[in-house]
Amino acid sequence: MQSELVDSLAHYLVEGGRVFLQSDVKKVAEEMRDRFLSHPHFQSLHQETWLEHNPLPVATEREIATINKGEPVYRFMVSLCQYCSVRAIST
Repeated sequence: MQSELVDSLAHYLVEGGRVFLQSDVKKVAEEMRDRFLSHPHFQSLHQETWLEHNPLPVATEREIATINKGEPVYRFMVSLCQYCSVRAIST
């Protein structure tokens, strides 16, 4: 995930807009999470490092396959907050 995409989302999302991301590759998930949390207009929506469950009503095929293999899925959610000065968690 490029920082330009995070900047674009910060520009076009409505205040309070949410971004949910997940990966079965921990390093990729960490990089995505860190890009969002280092941006001044995004904050985490949860205290834990990773969400245990997918908040969406339908899992992806890859997510299902990963879980069926007994492997972890790394999930997080952030929201746009143009005037935030405090993050829910720090990186």
